[in-house]
Amino acid sequence: MENKVDPQLLMNDQMKAVLQKSAELAGDAFVTDVGFAEMRENYVRERRFWNEGGPVMAKTVERTFEGPMGEFMARYYYPVEAEKLPVIEFIHGGGFVVGSPDTHDRVCRILAEKTGAVVVSVDYHLSPESKYPTNIQECVMVAKHLHEHGAEEGIDGDDLSFAGDSGGAVLSMASNLWLRDEEGDNSFVKSLLLYYGFYGLEDSVSQRLYGWDIDGMRKEDLIYYNECWLNDLATETKAPYVDMFH
Repeated sequence: MENKVDPQLLMNDQMKAVLQKSAELAGDAFVTDVGFAEMRENYVRERRFWNEGGPVMAKTVERTFEGPMGEFMARYYYPVEAEKLPVIEFIHGGGFVVGSPDTHDRVCRILAEKTGAVVVSVDYHLSPESKYPTNIQECVMVAKHLHEHGAEEGIDGDDLSFAGDSGGAVLSMASNLWLRDEEGDNSFVKSLLLYYGFYGLEDSVSQRLYGWDIDGMRKEDLIYYNECWLNDLATETKAPYVDMFH
């Protein structure tokens, strides 16, 4: 038996209600031993409920990009009509394996409403079909486009921020560093809004104590996600733009 703290003992009633609702929607939404195709179906089913309602955008448009694995899409959320707005490139989480702009639709609309910025949500190719660093390159491609051609889309290309959750936080940090080191300029990146990325960390006290199946954060889950994303777990976690502590 692992030396775990039961996180439910630390939760308030509202947090417990969220867990109960998620279990009703898809009780196995975060398991990693059913294959990535079923994982994606479970995740979409669980997330659909949480994306209902929320802010209404002035307009929402989609643009297609051509990347190293072919076409991929980015969705633009405009909170208001304006000549020029700052932009937040949002990169969704899901362990690089699940998720899409659809599963993170409401959070993007809330982010756009609260900040007054255009939010551009990237539908990067998922792993294991896509391997490191392809999805980083796709996110960088979107950022460069927003910087260089944002004025054509009502966007201030010199006022870009990255935001992302979990795997999306990793890709956000990696994209910022890639722009600096590989492209030679990240001066237009003004801020990073990152939620619980691992940034190459292989162990932590919080994960050992609190990583449970209710959030897909057991050690075996993290190994699964990394094996899907990286070709050789033993060496690639130390690769540039994966290990971001050095």
